[in-house]
Amino acid sequence: MLSSEDQRIFTEFAQQLDQIEQIATQANPDFIALQGSFLARQQQFQQQIMPLQPEGLTVETTQQLQRCQTEMNRLMRLLGTDVSFLRAARQSATQQQRQAQIRQRIEQLKGLCQLVLSP
Repeated sequence: MLSSEDQRIFTEFAQQLDQIEQIATQANPDFIALQGSFLARQQQFQQQIMPLQPEGLTVETTQQLQRCQTEMNRLMRLLGTDVSFLRAARQSATQQQRQAQIRQRIEQLKGLCQLVLSP
């Protein structure tokens, strides 16, 4: 099981992903705020979650954590691409498609956080 500090890191990260989703899914997103929010979450992920290697976990739990970190890393890169593409979208249909993709990636990231937090 993760330490309470490690659990807090994952919980905060999942909660702060909601901020990206709220900005991105507005009718007229504030792209500067969206980019800033994403970059802050990306930095948080790279500094706090990726290097996390808790001791005292079973081999299975450690492997599960590593798989989640790898998948989260992939999803964060894709989310960054989606944020850029949303900014470039000129048609309403394309913008809605990008917003849906961002929402889906955030849900996947939050799901992985929950998987890590579950005993």
